[in-house]
Formats: sequence, C-alpha cells, structure tokens
Amino acid sequence: FGPACATPGDLRGTLASLRTLPGLAMVLPYLRPYYQLGKLVGYVVRAKTMAKTVVVNIPWYWRHPKYQRIVLKRTRLFAHDEFDLCSVGDMVRLQMVRPLSKKKSHVVAAILRREDGSAPPSPFPNVHLSRNVWPEEAEE
Repeated sequence: FGPACATPGDLRGTLASLRTLPGLAMVLPYLRPYYQLGKLVGYVVRAKTMAKTVVVNIPWYWRHPKYQRIVLKRTRLFAHDEFDLCSVGDMVRLQMVRPLSKKKSHVVAAILRREDGSAPPSPFPNVHLSRNVWPEEAEE
C-alpha cells in the first residue's frame, strides 16, 4: 500500500483509489451474502439429543469474486427451545438473546413450517421473548 511510514490519511487515499478501479466495482456487490430464506431462518437438523436445545442450519449464498460462481454456505446455530416443540426438518425463525450457555445465544421465535405438514403452534409459546412473567405469577 505504500511506504512503511504511511499515515492513515495516505492509506485512505490509497483505498479510495482502489475502489475506483473498474474491475473492483463489479466485485464489491457480490461479496455480500444473500440469504435463501431470511437472515435468521433455517431448518432444524438436530432436536432430541440435548434438552431444550435445537441445532439450526441457516443457508446463505455467496458469489466468489474471482470465479463468479455462487457458493452455498451454511451457518450452524444452537438455539433454545423451551417446550421442545421443534422436530428435525422444521423451518424455524430465530431471535438473538443474551448468551444462555457457551454456544447458545438464540431462541426459537417461531416455527414457520412443520416437516410433517401439520400446523405450527400459534401463538408460539416462548418464555424468553415475553416479559419474563410466569403465568402463575401474573394471576396473583
């Protein structure tokens, strides 16, 4: 990028000149991921091996900047399912929450589609997305 003692202003000018290259303008939009289903929407791949936890694969596409090939990638997240309503193959929407364990910082916000074709629960019961009031306490 230039001499070893370059100032931040010099580097900014160098990066700005790189952005104006004709080939780089075509590549920059392709570096963003495109989500197939939605940002935090994916399929349950493991449901019954851990208590109140499901593993969700979130598929997304990415175009390779040099070869222009669309690559399918997957993000694998652990999510909290309080009432064990999810089963393998369900399409679910996740929501970020505070870290619940070492690997778990999402909760299942809704089941969008069931694998067996049955209707998902509506409204979806979730303790972490409500106001943290248990039904027994609200009645008193």
